[in-house]
Amino acid sequence: MGIHRGAIREGLRALAQLGLIEIKPGGARVRPLHEASLDVIGPLLDLQDPPDPQLVDQVLEVHHTLFATAVRLTLERCDDETIRRARVLLARIAEARDEAAYFKAEEPLVGLMVEACGNLALRLARRALTAQFWNRLQTAGLGLKTPRKLLGPLVRELDEAFETRNAEEGSRLIYSLMRVHRERIVKELERTHAIREKEELR
Repeated sequence: MGIHRGAIREGLRALAQLGLIEIKPGGARVRPLHEASLDVIGPLLDLQDPPDPQLVDQVLEVHHTLFATAVRLTLERCDDETIRRARVLLARIAEARDEAAYFKAEEPLVGLMVEACGNLALRLARRALTAQFWNRLQTAGLGLKTPRKLLGPLVRELDEAFETRNAEEGSRLIYSLMRVHRERIVKELERTHAIREKEELR
């Protein structure tokens, strides 16, 4: 095919780092996708434009579970200053009038909770998902804005859970808030894919 051996070796090395193949003497063996590393998420999302709704749903499910765990751990362990900062960010989320303002407050809240929980594995998982996942969703125009009729009550309950350090309730409410995001994003992706499929059939 006219490809230099060095380029082929580099490509195989990259696939091996993703966990998609295993290089052995005499050649490479393809590994099952479920044995790959987390770094494969980004390339998989890039296979379709916009990304595959089912894959996005699965990644969001993991992200929301991790974030809810981070909130629970933070409320169990953090100091009063962290609680104060979290409540300030919650107030900004409630006051957000557009998607940009919402994300400007939501992203620091996620970061604060993950950093304050004291769990290295959660912090690393969040960085990996942010680099591979959230940046791609934003590029695709899929934001996180929650309808105000749902956002208001959730934020008020979250603020109370933070103030009283009710870790289990805070975790449950955060998951509920994230689930609203998840359903909205997946529905938008499904709608876009359905429109494109109809256009292709014409």
